[in-house]
This record gives sequence, structure tokens and C-alpha cells, in this order.
Amino acid sequence: MVEERGTPSAGPADGSYGPQADDAVQDMEVKLAELEDRWLRSAAELDNLRKRVARDAERIRADERARTVREVLPVVDNLDLALRHADAEAGSVVEGVRAVRDQAVSTLARLGFPRHEELGVPFDPVHHEAVGTVADPELPAGTVAGVVRPGYGDADHQLRPAAVIVAMTPEQAPVEPVERVEQADLGELTEQADLGEQAERVEQADLGELTEQAERQAEEAEPAEQDERGAPPGSAR
Repeated sequence: MVEERGTPSAGPADGSYGPQADDAVQDMEVKLAELEDRWLRSAAELDNLRKRVARDAERIRADERARTVREVLPVVDNLDLALRHADAEAGSVVEGVRAVRDQAVSTLARLGFPRHEELGVPFDPVHHEAVGTVADPELPAGTVAGVVRPGYGDADHQLRPAAVIVAMTPEQAPVEPVERVEQADLGELTEQADLGEQAERVEQADLGELTEQAERQAEEAEPAEQDERGAPPGSAR
């Protein structure tokens, strides 16, 4: 004989689950209200934090700008002083400008951007920018043979790398040594000077020839003028 199982009851017909169920619903509503209030408070605090951080960041940037300008002001003052004494001897002016340059370099170093213009050090793509090569047998290949433009800063905070000329072996160097280039330039200038002298000689020769022609014409014209002055008026020539 098969025992029939009863179906679960669908609950009270009026939809009421009793006092315990009502209390549970009320507790859940209270907790939901508390969570919503906490969420709103957290969102407001986060918004205030964003605004406070933005104000602090702007204040820090303004303070850093002011600190940098305060470091540069003595350099500007010394430049003004040098301009006031611009009528002094050239040597004094040069020394003053050099002192101002040294002061500016020291200021950059204090701000965290030291000057780099070392020679004979290995080429480092982090600190150096190769702008040329030169064959120099006295330096190892791949070292700095000359500095075209100094660099400022370190690896972590670098304003710009140093523009350098890298030493290479004669077999590796794609360009002629500087000495050969200077000799070629000197030869070209000498050739131009010779051409200038030749042109000057030609001009002088032309001037002498024109002078001789003018003198001959003057000598030929002088007897004719004398004949005209000696002839009677109205006579046929």
C-alpha cells in the first residue's frame, strides 16, 4: 500500500505569518536604513576627502613654485647688478657673468638638478645624448670625448641629458677626425682668399688700363682743341 505524502501548506490564507515574522521584517528594515545612512555618510566623507586632497596638492605646488623662485631671485639680482656695471672693463664684465653662471648652477644643484659635463666617462644613454663621434686614439672607444651641451639632473629626476661627442676607433668612426675637418676648412678659406686676391689684381689691372686709355684720349683731343681756338671765325674746317 502506497503512503500518500501531504503537500506543504501554503501558509495562512490572510498572508499573516505571525508576530515573529513581523518583528524580523522590522529588524531588516532598521538595518537597511542604518546601512543606507552609513553609505551616504561614507560617500560624503569621500567627496570631502577628494576636495581636501585637491586643495592640499595645489597648495604644495604653489609652495614648491615659490621655493624655486626664491632660489632663483639672487641670480636675477646679480644679473641686474652686472647690467648696472656694463660700462666697466670687459674683463670685469666677463668675470661677473661667470660668477652669475656659477651661482645659477649651484642653485640648480640645490633644487636637485646638478650639472653634468664630465669628460672621459663611458657613454650612458640615460645621462648622455650622442650628437657626434670623433676618432680619438687617446680615449677608449665609447667614452665621452667632448660635451656640446651640459646635462642637468639625475637618473630619477633629469631635466635633460648631456649632448656629447663619443670617442670611436678610426675603424668605427663614420666621420673624419676634427683635425682633418679643420684642415679642410682652412684650405677652403685659403683658396677663397687667393681668389679674392686674384679678383683684386684684375680690378687693379682694369683700372690701370682704363686710366691709360683716358690719358691717350686726352692727349689726342688737346691738339684738336688748339686748332679750333686758332682758326678764324666762320672758316670752314
